[in-house]
Amino acid sequence: MFPPVPWANHWKYLPTFKPGGLPSLWREYESLRDQCPQNTRVLAATGARPRQTFHWVNGLEHRDAQGRRHRLDALECRERDPHGKDHFFAWLTNFQVAAANVADLANRGGRRRWKSENEGFNNQKNGGFNLEHAYSITHYKNWDRCLQIAPMILQLLERGSLLSVPCQTLFGSLRNLTQRLVESIRNHVIPPEALDPQAAASIQIRLNNS
Repeated sequence: MFPPVPWANHWKYLPTFKPGGLPSLWREYESLRDQCPQNTRVLAATGARPRQTFHWVNGLEHRDAQGRRHRLDALECRERDPHGKDHFFAWLTNFQVAAANVADLANRGGRRRWKSENEGFNNQKNGGFNLEHAYSITHYKNWDRCLQIAPMILQLLERGSLLSVPCQTLFGSLRNLTQRLVESIRNHVIPPEALDPQAAASIQIRLNNS
């Protein structure tokens, strides 16, 4: 059994919207976008953020492969970086998009989601943890929870103050560190004192975000 779908629990979502993923919906979006020039907001460049132009369309209707109907909003962001390169991003959402929130949805929602995907899930898929889609199935969920904990431990070692020398210097790469951790857990019994919550409360790990 798979986890409940977002709309069954009234969850909010903001997935990437790509022309090749839902071609007919994309064509409808482009057609309606051109008919709604008022659904536009431009943010001037400030500091590290380039000039951004947002467009959106409200009330798109979509029927999925299971015949379920969805009413969605779509938004896009176009920008040009300091090197003159153009960037384009687009998303679908069940948030109500308007001029007051389109920039936050794009920059603090869609773009942050990409960051989580790229630095989180992508690392779990390709960084030695071997995350698979099948781990959403019920009997794999406990394994998935452990897998979510493993990158946290790795980040504490990589960016924390537990080691006096950087991980790459000690082990050559993060993948090597991961393999060493696996072998350590496989071959060494964790002593009881290492699991003492009172002793752990006195430990402070400082993180390096640079």
